[in-house]
Amino acid sequence: MLPDFPLLKDKVLKAINRLASAEMLSDPLLSEAHHINHHEGNRFDGFSQDGAGEHEYHIAEHDISISTSELISDGPSAVFKHIPEIAAAMANQAKKGMFSTFEKAAEVSGNVISPIEGEPTPEYVLAIYEKISLDFDTRGSPKLDSIVIVSNKPEAVRRARERMMSDPDYRKRFEALIEKKRTEWNNRESSRRLVD
Repeated sequence: MLPDFPLLKDKVLKAINRLASAEMLSDPLLSEAHHINHHEGNRFDGFSQDGAGEHEYHIAEHDISISTSELISDGPSAVFKHIPEIAAAMANQAKKGMFSTFEKAAEVSGNVISPIEGEPTPEYVLAIYEKISLDFDTRGSPKLDSIVIVSNKPEAVRRARERMMSDPDYRKRFEALIEKKRTEWNNRESSRRLVD
């Protein structure tokens, strides 16, 4: 029987975790999500609208195959070279889990906008912005770059948004909507309380 090398395995596992985390957190969507380290169990409490509730983790995993000869000849780098592939697969699974959670939350809150049959219109884009809460930066500008629209027609939605911004009537309605969202955001921010 071969000897066990717990210290070496611990170093390798830490390096793999560090590299995989860096790879996954380079994803724009996943980098915005709240992260916690949790080492035991299959569920966690909190992180819901009211701060309560139990949630199960989404499993993110990926299998690789490394031959014995490759492991002997390359050593730990035989594992490390697969980390980008593993992290990309796990990031995709994590995003699917996030979108599944988003869909459930949208259904519960009633913030679902039904898919449309034809080409998306500026009205459709306005309806999307109407349903969501927006955040604003310190200068009062809306943070529109963090909005994710799940659609099988992303280019068509982009074109509809461009039409909305170029048409004076739709742009005026959009600016009024942004002003309404700014007021809502200011009210949310001013009612926040500091906790110990």
